[in-house]
Amino acid sequence: MTGLLPTPSGSASGLPFRGTPAITDAAARAFLTLLDATLMDPAVHAPLTGSPHGAGRRRVLDAAGRTVEVPAQPRRVFAHDDFTTLPMLLALGVPVVATTSESVPARLPSFLTPLDTRDIAVVGRFAHFSVRQLAALAPDLILARPGDLDDLAPTLSRRIAPVVAPPLAEHTDDWQGNLRAVAAVVDRTERAEELLSAVDREIAAAVRRLAPVARRWPVLGLVGIDEDGVTRLSRPDRFPGTVLARLGFVHPTRRRSPLLDADVLLCFPVGSDPARHRHDLDAVTFDPVWADSVAVRAGRVHRIDPDPVAAEGGVQQVRALLAELERILAA
Repeated sequence: MTGLLPTPSGSASGLPFRGTPAITDAAARAFLTLLDATLMDPAVHAPLTGSPHGAGRRRVLDAAGRTVEVPAQPRRVFAHDDFTTLPMLLALGVPVVATTSESVPARLPSFLTPLDTRDIAVVGRFAHFSVRQLAALAPDLILARPGDLDDLAPTLSRRIAPVVAPPLAEHTDDWQGNLRAVAAVVDRTERAEELLSAVDREIAAAVRRLAPVARRWPVLGLVGIDEDGVTRLSRPDRFPGTVLARLGFVHPTRRRSPLLDADVLLCFPVGSDPARHRHDLDAVTFDPVWADSVAVRAGRVHRIDPDPVAAEGGVQQVRALLAELERILAA
């Protein structure tokens, strides 16, 4: 018995936003029986480490409106995904013992420091993680995005720790609202507001520093390049496009080929394994399709770290994005 949990993963969107896994076939559903048996094994089973009912506990509402009892001060959280719940928990100062990773080989986002993540175990992939390893770590709370663990939540809650899916908004720009939703679960609302105020001040300072660049090269295109060399322009109404707009940059608008309008192109690989990309930046730059691009002709095509521009958004991502922009544009 391996204790591995298979769940089919959803397809990624245009930018590197993790798909939502769901148990949709009979084989995966049958695994719930195996999961329950695995966690009944005394060598695997880890009881809740929180206080007894009523003592040191809180009740919170999840995305489905269900009431879930959680530790008042979680100290061993399993963050089911590494780009949304994990960074938010770390920003809020909540101890995390485990997460998952979709990268090959496994790694955590570049905008998280080694000091942040040195004590965090990666228990498998986002849609295929080790229940046995997770149980051995004895988390006191499991935090997931809405829909990610719905079928498994009852069993995981009985055998390992309560599962909470805060009401997070996906594919929108409301990362601030998502942070507040996570903070409400772990009782860090005040800390969330402090972080949001600090990030707002940091963006305002970056606006002043990057103003000369935005005036000189106002049209900035953020371009994802997949493993087949297909380019996808980020949306201006979602992260990080909204942050770029606050910094004074304009989204390319040409209807048929907006990339040709851009004064600057920032390119990044889309996919869990950037090393597999067959089309690097140079190959795309010299593609005849790009021949009329303002940015290509002027030599203003740059690589940017893909992690800070992932579509989830968050405190650490904003800070890393600002650092990347200043590194590239203000040099």
